Amino acid sequence: RINGTHPAHAFRHIFVSFSQLLSFVLMDTYWLKKGLFTDVRLVGWLVLVQSVMGALGGPFSKLLYAVSIGVFVVGIVTGVLFARFIVPHVFNRKLPMSLSGVAYTCYKLLFITYPLEMLWRFSTAWARCLPDIYVVGEVRCGTTSLSALLVENLHVRGPFTPYVHPTLQGKESFYLVGHYWGCVHPYFYRMCFPLLIERWAYEAFTGKRMYVYDGCAQYLNSPWVCGLIKTVTPDAGIITGIRDPKGQHASWWKFEAAAQKWGDSLGLPPSVPDFRINYPPRNLEEALKLSESKEIKSLFTRALALKGPFLPSWAVPTPNGQLSGLTHMTRYSRNIQRYIDAFGPKR
Repeated sequence: RINGTHPAHAFRHIFVSFSQLLSFVLMDTYWLKKGLFTDVRLVGWLVLVQSVMGALGGPFSKLLYAVSIGVFVVGIVTGVLFARFIVPHVFNRKLPMSLSGVAYTCYKLLFITYPLEMLWRFSTAWARCLPDIYVVGEVRCGTTSLSALLVENLHVRGPFTPYVHPTLQGKESFYLVGHYWGCVHPYFYRMCFPLLIERWAYEAFTGKRMYVYDGCAQYLNSPWVCGLIKTVTPDAGIITGIRDPKGQHASWWKFEAAAQKWGDSLGLPPSVPDFRINYPPRNLEEALKLSESKEIKSLFTRALALKGPFLPSWAVPTPNGQLSGLTHMTRYSRNIQRYIDAFGPKR
C-alpha cells in the first residue's frame, strides 16, 4: 500500500496519468498539428539525420538506414496515390498539368496527411475495435461541440482522421463516405479505431469501459451510410443534431468556401473533374438550385442502392460533391427516419 492506497488502484492512476501524458505528446502538440512531424516527414528527418551522422563518421547502421529509406519511399508513393484520389474527390479539383505542379501539391499534402499510418491501420484492421456510438450529423449542427463533450467528460475515444485539421482530428474518420480511395468495405472500417489490446489494457487498468465513437457529420445525409453502419455495428447508438435550415445552409456554404481556399493553397487549378455536374456553384442561391435539380435528385436516389465495397467517383464524399446537397441535408425527418427504420427508435 502507498499512503493507504491499494497498489492496484495506485497503478491504475499511474497508468491513466501516463496515458494522458503520452496522448498529449503524440496528438496534441503544436508541432504535430502544424505538420512538422507527420509520419512521412518524420521518417524523412530520420533519413537526413542518419545521412549526416554517416558523413561525419558518427554512429551509423546500414540496416536502419536501408529500412528508413524503404519506409520513406513507401510513404511517398502512398502519399502520392492518396493525393491523386482526394484532390478530385474531396477538393473537387483536377491535379495540375505540370510535373512540378503535381510535385508541389503532393509535397503540401504531406504536411496534412498520414500515409504511413493509413497503411499500418489497414494492415492491422483485424486487430481493432468498432465504434459503440455514432454522431452522424447534420453538418454544421453542433457535432464538433458534442464530440468534444463526449471526449472531455466521458473519456470516449474518437477515430483516426487522415488529415491535420483542428476541428476534424479525432472526430471524423471519413471512412464510410469514401475518403480512403473510395473504399467503404465494412471489414476495413476497423482501421480507424483503437487496437483491441489497447481497449483491453485501458479497461483492465482503469476499471472503466472504453467507449469508441465516430463523429462524421456527413453520415446523416449520405444515403448509403446508414445501411453500412447497420451491417457493421447493428447495436450501435446513433446521435443526430439539427438546426434551423437557413443557418445550416449559410454555415455550410461558409465552411466549404474556406475549403476552396484551402485547395488554392495547395496549388490546385480551378478546373473541376469531369464527374461533377455544374460544380462548384458560384453562390448560395446557385447551390440551392443545384441541389434541387433533376440530375442531383437522381444521384441521391441512385446512392440509396450503394453498398460498396467501393463507391463510384460521383458519390464521394456525397453525391456530386459537398455543395450539391444543401436541400437534401435539411430534409431532417427523411434522413433521420432512415436510421429509425434501420435501428429502431431506442438506438
